[in-house]
Amino acid sequence: MKERGFNFTVLLDDGYVNKQAKVTAFPTTWFLDREGRIAFKKIGWTKYLVEEFSWRIEALRGEGLQTRKQ
Repeated sequence: MKERGFNFTVLLDDGYVNKQAKVTAFPTTWFLDREGRIAFKKIGWTKYLVEEFSWRIEALRGEGLQTRKQ
């Protein structure tokens, strides 16, 4: 994370969240708003997500992204 200049919090799960959220594939990424609500969820990974994740994080930092009900 530091090598890429990321300075946001990353939480790793010991299995509890996977069971509660019924995760079906890895990786599963959730973006939370300031209230702790899920603003966006993405399953899987491609190199193209780096750009998308960057603007989603910036939008959340400015609270410019509306929270999506899950």
